[in-house]
Amino acid sequence: SMLSFTAATRFSDYDTFGDTTNSKVAMLLSPVEGLNFRASFSEGFRAPSIGALYSGNADSFPTLQDPCDASSANFTGAADGTQAGTCAADGVPTGFLQPNDQIRITVGGNPLTQPEESESLNFGMTYQSPMGWNIFADYYDVEVVELIGSIGAQLILNGCYGTGPDQTVGTNPFYCTLIDRNASGFVTDLRNTTNNVGNLVTSGVEVG
Repeated sequence: SMLSFTAATRFSDYDTFGDTTNSKVAMLLSPVEGLNFRASFSEGFRAPSIGALYSGNADSFPTLQDPCDASSANFTGAADGTQAGTCAADGVPTGFLQPNDQIRITVGGNPLTQPEESESLNFGMTYQSPMGWNIFADYYDVEVVELIGSIGAQLILNGCYGTGPDQTVGTNPFYCTLIDRNASGFVTDLRNTTNNVGNLVTSGVEVG
């Protein structure tokens, strides 16, 4: 039989983000020949790339549905075209129509993007039979916070203006800071640049 432990720590110092320490511990137990039990816990850290931070901003013209457009399938105002909720607060006029569903947005890097951090937990076993066949089973649980990516232009629109005629479902004030409109109601800019888009949590079992 055999029991072993390993541990590691990494210290990093970034001019832009400060310092961070991330560690890993792991255990391996082999009670009999061919049978192994393993477990590990690790921390992770990923700084945004130079491109994610500083790549030049550019225009893009994706096809989008504006929730303030009275002719759009996701229009959030009244049946007569009267604006409601955040669209009304933004001064979008009654009956506003977006003449072109390809709305100008801005894509590219964002120097305000912060690093990702993660924690992962793994348990598993392997068995190799004297007859030559193998079996394994693993459980994993991973959580990433401050996930680096882009929110998505349609999600930004939906998140700012919500859903339903009173626009109360899904309204997120942060998304609204990414949208500029002129006095006529037209979107003049929507910033879908690199950002920290939230958390990612996943877990599962693999058997073979």
